[in-house]
Parts: sequence; C-alpha cells; structure tokens
Amino acid sequence: MLKDRENLSPKSWEDIEEVTPDEWDLKMLDDIDKDPDCHEFISQDELLKELDFTL
Repeated sequence: MLKDRENLSPKSWEDIEEVTPDEWDLKMLDDIDKDPDCHEFISQDELLKELDFTL
C-alpha cells in the first residue's frame, strides 16, 4: 500500500495531542471503576463462539 515509506514522518506517543477529559469521559471512567461487569473479560475464541461467528 505504501510505496515510499522513507517520506513518512516517524510517529511516537509524544505526537498524540493530550486533551482534558470532558464530563462524558469522566463518567465512563467512573463507571469502569464502579461497575464489576467492566472487569470481566473473555478470549477472542469465546467471543466468536458466543456470537456464533466462525472464520
């Protein structure tokens, strides 16, 4: 896809603009801390089975 990689500028974490969280962001972060469902994880394979999705 990219034919001339030499002309691309290198990117790093420092290039990402930092913004102050708004009310919506703060609400989501608070929900993550307080809602136990936000701490449950399943593997990709389990998710695909649950969604009845096969490759």
